[in-house]
Amino acid sequence: MKSLAGMPGTTGAFPNVISGDDTAPGAHDGTPLLDQWVRDLFGGFQALINGASITPSGSAETCGAAAGNLTGSQLAEAIQLICGYPGEIFAFPAPLATLDLPAGMRALKLEGQTIVLADYPRLTTAVYCGDAANPTAGAFYKTSDTPGTVRNIAGAYMVLPDMRGQFIRGLDLAAAVDPGGSTRVAGDIQAESIKQHEHDKIYEGAGEFKGNSKNVAAGAIEIPSVEGTGNSLNTGATGTGIGAGVTNETRPTNVALTWCIRY
Repeated sequence: MKSLAGMPGTTGAFPNVISGDDTAPGAHDGTPLLDQWVRDLFGGFQALINGASITPSGSAETCGAAAGNLTGSQLAEAIQLICGYPGEIFAFPAPLATLDLPAGMRALKLEGQTIVLADYPRLTTAVYCGDAANPTAGAFYKTSDTPGTVRNIAGAYMVLPDMRGQFIRGLDLAAAVDPGGSTRVAGDIQAESIKQHEHDKIYEGAGEFKGNSKNVAAGAIEIPSVEGTGNSLNTGATGTGIGAGVTNETRPTNVALTWCIRY
């Protein structure tokens, strides 16, 4: 953008300048516009719209009266798209199930709901799982009904994933880290699992529970002889406990936030 310091004004000095209209049609005595400034401004607007992959409509810029209504303003729409593109998933601190996202946020909570694609047209191409995966995908598939039970590649609805309580794992089609990565698609749920491991010795204090290696995955635990009594079992030389669990899941420390998707 060129400097506006030399732009003529009717009162004051830049930037405290108030533009003035012509006193009469054809008088040409109002504040003039610099050609280069107009070109720079117009070019910047066009670059913004192009950067957001929007085709200029050629219509005058307007905007809806309601908060978040950008109808008629391609510039405002372009700014929103550049700041966060449709299909982007992010976390937001909205912990209550009844708490709505802020007006104008252009996002939906991911709760396994079925959406009308006509209301969110950019999601049609941004996150759709594809025709080949539509029959089996865990989410982002099209349906012909609002319950999301009749899958149809030409359906007017799309099912979003239910990400309440879920962790995200990077899609790994090469299965380099995720053993099941080659068969997964975006939005499906992977069941919990405990990696196969062994316990060579289980003991409590001076008493010992002696036996061969115990393979958890094989489902067989053999303890040929038992010495000592007690109600707490530990494993390994460090004495890490195996006693009764206090929760019904295994999890890392975490923070509760609400998963959302931009549209």
